[in-house]
Amino acid sequence: MRQSFELAQKVDVAGIPFACMSLDEAAIAVLDSAASSESNGISVRLSNAYCVALANSDHAYGEVMRDPIGVNLPDGVPVAYVMRSRGRFDKPTSLLVRGPSLFARALELSQECDVAHFLFGTNESTLEALRARIEQLYPGARIAGSYAPGIVSLNEEFFRGVEQRIADSGAQLVWVALGTPKQDFVSSELARRLGLCFVGVGAAFDFLAGTVQEAPTVFHGSGFEWVYRLSREPRRLWRRYLFGNIEFVRAVLSVRRRNRKTN
Repeated sequence: MRQSFELAQKVDVAGIPFACMSLDEAAIAVLDSAASSESNGISVRLSNAYCVALANSDHAYGEVMRDPIGVNLPDGVPVAYVMRSRGRFDKPTSLLVRGPSLFARALELSQECDVAHFLFGTNESTLEALRARIEQLYPGARIAGSYAPGIVSLNEEFFRGVEQRIADSGAQLVWVALGTPKQDFVSSELARRLGLCFVGVGAAFDFLAGTVQEAPTVFHGSGFEWVYRLSREPRRLWRRYLFGNIEFVRAVLSVRRRNRKTN
C-alpha cells in the first residue's frame, strides 16, 4: 500500500507542522518518495522537543523546519503528547517515529523494492561497521554509496562536492547523520539540488553499527529514553535536554497564549 507525506494529517506544535503517521506508514512514504520519478525532492526531519525549541529561538532553523520541501515527524514523546492533545489519536506512541526505528524499518522494507541507499555522515570507521551490519541484517538492501565528510563548513564547495558524490552513486534515498541542526540544513539544500529523498536520522548510524549503545527497548516510547542517553553521554547532551525541554514547554505555552488572544 502506498503512502504519501502530502496526504498525511498535519498538527501544529509550537508553530511547527508535524505529520501524523505510524512508523510503518512513514517508512513506506519514505521509500515511495525515493522511488517516485515525479519527486521534486523531500527532506524528512525526525524532530524532537529540542528541535522545536531551537526552531523557536533560531530564525534560520525555524525557516528550515517550516520549509515546504520537507516534512517533520515526531521523534520524541513530548512532541507526540502535544500532537495528541490537538487531535483525535489513540495514544501518543502511535504517532512516535524514532529515527533509529525508521532507518531500520525502511532498510528492511527496501529489500522488496530495490531502492538504492546512500549513507552520509558520522565517520569512516562507523560507516564501515554500519555497512557490514546492514549486509548481515538486511542482505537485500542496496547500498549505493557512503561518505563521511568530517567537520566542514556548509559552503558552496561543500554542497557541490557532496552533490556530485551522491549523483554519481545513483542513490535514490539519502540517510543523513550529521546531528541536529546541521543535518536538517544540509538535507533541505541537497533535496532541492538533487530532487531526492533525504532523511536526517542523527545517531541511528551509531546505534545500528553498534558503536554507541542504544537505549533498551523498554525505554522506547516511555518518555524517558532521554534519561538513558543523558547517562551515557552527559557532557555532550546535558545542555540539550535541560534547556531544550524547558524551552519546548515555553514555546508550546507561548503559541497557545497567542492563539487564544487571536481567536
